[in-house]
Amino acid sequence: MSVSEIVQQWPDEIRRGLLHVLDGGRLTPSQPSTVVDCTGRRARVIRPGVLSAQQLREVVPDLVGDT
Repeated sequence: MSVSEIVQQWPDEIRRGLLHVLDGGRLTPSQPSTVVDCTGRRARVIRPGVLSAQQLREVVPDLVGDT
């Protein structure tokens, strides 16, 4: 996912300073990352990716959402 795609998907969060994006440049194509929101009381999957919710629950048992 490119920076421009991230900006298109989450413009309000970026504008409000809730999401910061670091651009590492062009990378070799790979599976998408799993994105987890950790700003609330419980971590929540907001975009499924290479790590499944089941894998993440091994370290974050009360994770919200599934992939």
